[in-house]
Amino acid sequence: MKIALVDDEMLIVEGLKKIIGRKYPEMEIEAYTDPSLAFERFKNRLPDLLITDIRMPGMTGLELIAKFREKGLRCYAVLTGLDDVPLLQESIRLRVSDYLIKPVNKEELFSLIERTRQQRKQEEKNDALDLAEAFRTAAQSDEEIYAALKDQMNRSDLPVETLDQFIRAAGREIPFWQVCGLAKEMAEDARAPKEMIGRLRALPLEKPINSPEVKQVVQEMKASFAQDITLAGMANKVFLQPNYFTTLFHKETGMGFVQYLNQLRIDAACRKILKEPGLSLQDVGQACGFPSTRYFFSTFKKYTGVTPGTFRDTWTNRP
Repeated sequence: MKIALVDDEMLIVEGLKKIIGRKYPEMEIEAYTDPSLAFERFKNRLPDLLITDIRMPGMTGLELIAKFREKGLRCYAVLTGLDDVPLLQESIRLRVSDYLIKPVNKEELFSLIERTRQQRKQEEKNDALDLAEAFRTAAQSDEEIYAALKDQMNRSDLPVETLDQFIRAAGREIPFWQVCGLAKEMAEDARAPKEMIGRLRALPLEKPINSPEVKQVVQEMKASFAQDITLAGMANKVFLQPNYFTTLFHKETGMGFVQYLNQLRIDAACRKILKEPGLSLQDVGQACGFPSTRYFFSTFKKYTGVTPGTFRDTWTNRP
């Protein structure tokens, strides 16, 4: 998440930057004392949250918010003193997300950031759904879909998850680590729009599961993949003989039981590495249900083609 801090007093914006950075080290935070410079910096790639002082020379915080609103900014808050009631009334007209009274209370600041983060996640999900509908119905050209999807990914904390949401909403099916590869190609502009959208259209459609027994097992596997799960144990839960269950599971999912379970675990490991890059790889494997670090490393490379360490380095240093 990107946060822009604007106040004509350097001590205030630098102080807020440190407070936020200690709590959220993964966030991109930029501080400015000149609102005009802040606007020039972010006008083509909007921040997720703007926090600005109301009273500033040259351009007020409300004027800055109005300029950003024209560009499409959705989340913004003002810093103010207790004597700024008329300006607070004007901020209400501008639908300011919140206001923070100086000196800023940390808990109120963190609460604002959390609300913004949740709002952005929901907006990204809704945007992905809307775009996926256009993708399915060909309501927009490939170039338009590609440009809109890239814009969503550029604004996202985790571009891979934005692409994954789009793919799922479009009714396609692909392992998460392959989504990562597609996201990296898009970030690097490695392929032309028509070619990339063509590849997304070529992804297999989601395979419906018709067997109620397999559907029940799959739901349980997705919910408890980190636990000790066995084919015999799952077959017993749905009152089927293991041999028959093995055949039925493969017919419904297109995969063997162990392959399906490993794919769930590798997907979870990739997501965990993206969200918690500082977590040790041994802890990642253990948290995702792998019985040993060695087995985690060998399985991860078998499925993704790279080691967990290489995957982490790629996405820690992603563009």
